[in-house]
Amino acid sequence: MSKTDALPRAADGAGSPLARLRAKAWTGPVLAALRVLVVLAVVAAVGVAVAHDWSAVRTTVGRLTWLDIVLALGAACAALLANSKVWQAVLSGVGTQLHGAHAAQVYLTGQLARYLPGSVWAFALQAHLGRRHEVPRNRSLVALLLAVMVTFVTGMCFAMAALPALRVKWGALAWLLLLAPLGLVILVPRLLTFVTNRMLAIIRRPQLSARIPGAVVAQAAGWSVIAWLLSGAQLWILVHAVHPVAAGSYFGITGAFAVAVCAGFFAFVLPSGVGVREVVVVAGLSAVLATGPALAVALISRLLCTAADVLTAFGSVLVSRLIERHHRAQTPGRT
Repeated sequence: MSKTDALPRAADGAGSPLARLRAKAWTGPVLAALRVLVVLAVVAAVGVAVAHDWSAVRTTVGRLTWLDIVLALGAACAALLANSKVWQAVLSGVGTQLHGAHAAQVYLTGQLARYLPGSVWAFALQAHLGRRHEVPRNRSLVALLLAVMVTFVTGMCFAMAALPALRVKWGALAWLLLLAPLGLVILVPRLLTFVTNRMLAIIRRPQLSARIPGAVVAQAAGWSVIAWLLSGAQLWILVHAVHPVAAGSYFGITGAFAVAVCAGFFAFVLPSGVGVREVVVVAGLSAVLATGPALAVALISRLLCTAADVLTAFGSVLVSRLIERHHRAQTPGRT
C-alpha cells in the first residue's frame, strides 16, 4: 500500500478529528433521546403512583387551604433568597463583590436551567448572566461549585434528623446518614480550596490562586443553614395542614427534605431531580403520613418549589432592573 493510499484511512481512523466529529454527531442525539426517555419513564411512574392512591391524594389536596399554600410558598421563596446569599458570599470570597439584588438575579435566574435535563445548563446560564454585572466567567463557575458543596454538606447534616423514618424504609442503609457530619471537614478553608482546585483541574479551568477565607465559608454555611430551615418549614406547613403534627417533628421533616434534595443532586439527568426527590420525601414522611397523603404532599411541595423558582427569578430581575435605573438616574452623564 502506498503512502498516498494510507492517508485517507489515517484521517478517518478511530482517533482522528473526523472520527470524533462523526461520533459526536450521532452520540449527542442518542444521549438526548435517552434523557427524554428517562424523564418520561419517571413521570409515568409518578403518574401510576398517583393513580394507585388517587383517593388519598385527592382527599389530602382538599384539606389544604389557600393560607397553607401561601405560607408554604412564602417559605420556599425565602429559602431560595437565602440560597442566593450563599452564592453571593462565596463569589465575594473569590474576588467579586456583587450587590444583593444583582446576585439574586444571576443566581435565581440561572437556577431555572435546572429544569433542563443535564448537569451544565445552570453553570452556563449563570456565567452568561454574570457577564452583565462584570462577573468573570470562571469566578461565576467557581462560586456555583462552592455554593453546591456548602449546600450539600449542610443539607446532609440536617438529613440525620430523618434517620428514624428512613430507617424503617431503607433499613441498615439509613445508618449511613450518621456519617454526614464528617462532610463538615470539607468546609475547612484549606481543604475546600484544594477540592475546588481539583474539580477545576478536571474540567480544565483556571484554579484559585488564594485560599478561600474562613469568614466567607462561615457566612455561606450560615446562609445555607437558614435556607434549609426555611425549606423544611415549607414542607412542615403542608404536612401540618394535612395531618396536625407536633412541633418536634419539624427537624425530622426538614431532614427528609434535605435528603431528597441532596439525592436529586446525583440524579442530574432528571430536571431538578424530579421523581427522585418525591420518592425520598415520601419515605421521609412515613413516620407521620401514610403513603397516599405523603405522595400528595410531595407533589404539592414540588409544584410550590417550582412556582417559587419562577417567582423569585422574575422578582429578582425586576428589582435588579429598578436598582440599575435608579443608579443611572443618580449618575449624571451615564446612559
